[in-house]
Amino acid sequence: MRIVCPFCGIEREIEHSSSPCDIECVCGRRFPLGNECILEEYSEIDCALPEKIGKYPVLELIGFGGMGKIYKAMHPELMIPVAIKALKKEFSGDERSRDRFIRSARICARISHPNVVRIYDCGFDGDELYLVMEYIDGGSAQDLLEERGHLTPEETAYIAAGVCTGLMEAEARNIVHRDIKPENIMFDIEGTVKLLDLGLAKITGDKRLDGARFAATILNTSLGTAEYMSPEQALDAASCDGRSDIYSLGATMYHLLTGNYPFGSGDAGELKRKHALEALPPPSSLVEKIPSAMDEIVLKCMAKNRSQRYQSASMLLADLQAFLAGEKVLPSFRAEKRFFRFRQWENAFNAPFFRRWPNWERAAGENSFLSPFRLLLLFLVVGAMAVFSAYLSTKGAPRIPVTGVTGK
Repeated sequence: MRIVCPFCGIEREIEHSSSPCDIECVCGRRFPLGNECILEEYSEIDCALPEKIGKYPVLELIGFGGMGKIYKAMHPELMIPVAIKALKKEFSGDERSRDRFIRSARICARISHPNVVRIYDCGFDGDELYLVMEYIDGGSAQDLLEERGHLTPEETAYIAAGVCTGLMEAEARNIVHRDIKPENIMFDIEGTVKLLDLGLAKITGDKRLDGARFAATILNTSLGTAEYMSPEQALDAASCDGRSDIYSLGATMYHLLTGNYPFGSGDAGELKRKHALEALPPPSSLVEKIPSAMDEIVLKCMAKNRSQRYQSASMLLADLQAFLAGEKVLPSFRAEKRFFRFRQWENAFNAPFFRRWPNWERAAGENSFLSPFRLLLLFLVVGAMAVFSAYLSTKGAPRIPVTGVTGK
């Protein structure tokens, strides 16, 4: 069918869908697929499959995402099924999108790990780009969520632990995923967790990939998913590090545990504001059977200030394994709850400063003492001490009697 984006007016073709779903446009906005945005339906085009993509015979259409259609195909030499991601036509003429697509393939091909989907090939079919990857037939975490409403804490911890081991491999290669969500967590036939889609990935420290050219690519295409996005990623994607993935994994765990997005779904700008400023109710406030230890794991993953989150996937994995083993988890995190209201005030005060000066937010993320709120408190404390010291000095000074002077 042919649809039009109600936000930017761009027209595009998608596969026919008879059930309600959300569409993500190239402008980065999402909208529900309804009659008001459908221009025409092309049933024949929807059903038509390419005979081949490159050298790979196509078997069926699996689905489509923000940048490309996904097909099941057959490897002609190995005779095994593979998944092929073909770049959508609206991206094919965009040099920046092609660069990003090839970059994604190169990043993915560097990782060989049981918990990460393997990349086999990348190439051109005429003017169209395609990516050949491992075919996973066990479904996704999103499929489980839609089937059952929400998962148990033990199932959620198992899935998150598998993602953590994949992220540890990515961290070792200085790779940040930037789009962790239930749709990108797959399972093979044996139940092994597989992390999918490094299409938004960033290699930290590589100046060739962090420059203005790729920053422009990021801004003009999809940038993560607003329901799971960390505050710093929403503010400036170039500043992301592994702790942004920790936040997104925490948001994913929240969704799996409760069946609800952490801050709901809807307007991307409003979601970014909520992730940055609003307090997050613990998962157990929605599902009573969730243990307090799991609450604490999720809330620590989703701390507003990244210096207060788990600092690596290995640290989170240790607590997840302790939870699964029934051991004590996060003995020091409970004390942080006493400062919960303080952090709410701090986040609300800092927000306008960070929007105006993003570099200040990055510095404060590494050293919370640099935040505007804490600098203001420091100024007030120093000022109060100076006034009090002056008062004491004046009160304790010896009084010198003043005698009258006569004219005699």
